[in-house]
Amino acid sequence: CFGIWEAQAAASAADLRRASTKKPRAAYRGSDQIQLSNVLNRHLLRTERRARPCHDWSPRELQDFMATVLDQRSDEFQEIYFDRKDRRKLLAKTTHEHRKHWDSLNKAVENHPHLLEPQRESHCRQAVMWWTHHLAEEKRTVLRARNVTVPMLPEGPKRRCGRGEGEEEARVCVGINEANSCDWCHSTQADHDAGKPGTSPPNALDPKFNGPDDGNPKGWDRKRRCDQDQHPRCGLCEGIGGKAWSDLNEDIDMTP
Repeated sequence: CFGIWEAQAAASAADLRRASTKKPRAAYRGSDQIQLSNVLNRHLLRTERRARPCHDWSPRELQDFMATVLDQRSDEFQEIYFDRKDRRKLLAKTTHEHRKHWDSLNKAVENHPHLLEPQRESHCRQAVMWWTHHLAEEKRTVLRARNVTVPMLPEGPKRRCGRGEGEEEARVCVGINEANSCDWCHSTQADHDAGKPGTSPPNALDPKFNGPDDGNPKGWDRKRRCDQDQHPRCGLCEGIGGKAWSDLNEDIDMTP
């Protein structure tokens, strides 16, 4: 543990402008998960003397790092994120609540060791986001002076989480995937802009469209997925979705 400082440093005008900006600049985006991670790691290495690759961290070390960030977070940023329904907002209010969640997560991963790598990589992405978007620059400067080491993003594609081992595994994967969301903002959505099939919703009233528009590469049945332009048209109990933890057709708790 790195310790807790009581004094709250006020966020600067530049900090607040940054927190109020949802869409990153082009220099901070990439065409896919791998490229955006490489781009963001290069930026991280330019500002952080002490940065360590994700694979060199244990989940508990990452949790300790995130707890340090939480203890120094800017309350002003939280207000901005909550007011704007920004995905950067924290889902728990206190460090204690996060610690409780992590303890539960660690116990579940002990029961399902194949989840260790997805947990580690999800923690790395969350830790980098918190370091970047939940600390005022003055706080980062203080932590750097104390030789705090910062994790880097994993540079591969997102790992699949889960293999259908039951409710506990499914619950863990929901939490892991929720934190794996850098690409929501930092992806350029290049496939969408290039008009690649399956990346934009079609006009369901145009008869030339007959979904699934991407060919349904995961082989999901019509209960899990039924596109708006699919023929025959979707019935009341088709395309209802639910809480999924992998791309396997059966790895989903369907909406009742």
